[in-house]
Order: sequence, then structure tokens, then C-alpha cells
Amino acid sequence: MEPFDHKRTRDLSADIDVVGQNIHTTHHRFGLTSECTLLHTEELYELLAPEIANADEGDLFSLFPDDIRDKNDLPFSPTESHRAPLQMLYRSLHTAERVALCRAITTSEHLPRDLSTLVERLYGTQEPAPIASRGLVAYQQNIFTDEAYLHFSHWISRPRATYNNSFSGVCEQVYNGLCEYCILPLENSQDGKLLRFYGMIEKYELKIVLTCDVTASDKQQTTTFGLCARDLSFLSPLLYGQERSETRFEFIFRQNNDELTVGDILNAAQACSLRLIRADCLPRSDEEIMVGAGFPYILSFDLEGSDFHTFLLFLSMDSAPCLPLGIYRHL
Repeated sequence: MEPFDHKRTRDLSADIDVVGQNIHTTHHRFGLTSECTLLHTEELYELLAPEIANADEGDLFSLFPDDIRDKNDLPFSPTESHRAPLQMLYRSLHTAERVALCRAITTSEHLPRDLSTLVERLYGTQEPAPIASRGLVAYQQNIFTDEAYLHFSHWISRPRATYNNSFSGVCEQVYNGLCEYCILPLENSQDGKLLRFYGMIEKYELKIVLTCDVTASDKQQTTTFGLCARDLSFLSPLLYGQERSETRFEFIFRQNNDELTVGDILNAAQACSLRLIRADCLPRSDEEIMVGAGFPYILSFDLEGSDFHTFLLFLSMDSAPCLPLGIYRHL
């Protein structure tokens, strides 16, 4: 057995301390340089503010120089073994720049601070429901949907129920303007996300307005129901109500190329203080499979304490392939 070499141990410890200090110093320099990058991005926004004021939201990012818009390639030639992690790091910095740009825009006078107005400007609005159909809620009747209706009716002006023999039928009633709302099951504790009904929401161009949980009398299963409408809006109590509830934003994202990835969205959401609740994946249609399109993801976020305005603008830039499903409260 070799004798223990105390000097060698001391030398190794000293070397580790030196390398650790070098890493710390490099991190400090990188942090300062990254902050300078964000400050320059905000400075660039100030210079382009007049053009931004007259541009559509989907074209905003096209106003910026190519080296700001495209960060898929590294601006230098690294050691090959370092290329992949550096591309990941550089892409994250690119996402941070986009978030800083969006935050600068949303805190200016060029976008409305009122959330309802901002949503309408970014995603448009549907024609108001006919007067005769307002407050009318269609659903396939059973003891569970009856209970969900009772939950939702407290948030609807002059609620009235109408029944249909199929879920597609209740969706059609809203789509055709015969009812203002419909009730659909969205998930349950046994099967998870009920993707069939999300397919209906997408097919009939519906948006989730409220959700609630209904538990069976034997306590064996809980189902989440959604109150759906044609417009991406929210009932006024969603912003001012005092009841204990969770405000959520849910949308479908189709990753068809590398311009915007799920990773970019999650990084941006974290930078805007949105908390991911869950991520699911819808099956692809035959047409999507034929053209080699990526899988559609359903992403759900908790909005409490978040910079939601900035995140909405981030998603709307470059015509990102995002389909909003609802900005709603879970009762």
C-alpha cells in the first residue's frame, strides 16, 4: 500500500480552488455581458419605437436587424465538443433578448395595459352572441354536468340551460350562435386529459371561459368541466372576483420548425414568472402526418404574479404557431 501523500492532496485542493475561482469569474463576466445585451436590445427598441407604433404585432420582430432576429447559428467557431451546449446557451440568450424587447414594448404607450383590450388586439374578437342566445348554456345532461352548470351559473348573467344528446351537438349550438356557452369535460382523475374534447374545442373554434371540478359521490373519480364560448375573453369576475381560484392560460403550440421551440416557450414563460401546470400532446391529424408536421402540445400555465402582457406579446411575434384555448379561472 502506498503511503498517503498529504502534499499531493493539498496541491489538488489548491488546483480545484483556482479552477472554481476561474469559473466564478467567467460567470460574473458572462452575466455582465448578458445584461449589456439586454440593455442594448431595449435601446434598439427606443430607436425603432416610431416604426413599432405603426406595425402589426405579428410583424414587430421583422423590424429588427438579422443578428437580433436569428440566433440559430453561433457567431464564432467553437471547439466541436462545445458546440451543442453553446448553441443551447446562445439560444437561451436570444429568448431573453426577445422577452426584454417584448417587455419594453408592453410598458410603453404602444400597447394597451388593459388585459381585455390587449387580448382583443392580439387575437381579434368574435361577433357578440345574438341577444336571444346570451346566457344560454348547452350541455349533455347528467348529474355531473348538472353540478358543473350550477358552479358556472353564478358567473353568468341570466343563465339558462338547454340540453343536447351529444357533445358535438352542444359545440355546434355555440358555433352556430344558438347558445352563448356550452359545457364539455376536459379531464378526469382516471384518464387524464380528454383529448377528444380538446379536438372538439379546436374544430369548433371554442375557447375555455371557466373550469371546475366535479367529484363522484363515491369519491372514486373527479372530472374537470369547462365552460366554453366562441370568444377569447373572460367574464368580468375573473379579474375582480374575490373567490379563491386559480387563473390559467392554456394554448396549443405546434413545433413545425426550429424558429420557436417548446424549450423557448418554457424559458420565456419562466422569465415572465408563469408557472407551468402541465404539458400534454394531442394526436396529429392524417394531414399533419402526411406533411411531417410536429405534434401539437397543450401547455397550461398559472398566471398568478406573472408578467402576462409580455408573454402574450412574445407568443404573438413572428406569427408563432400558437392557438389560444382560453384565459380562465379554475373555480
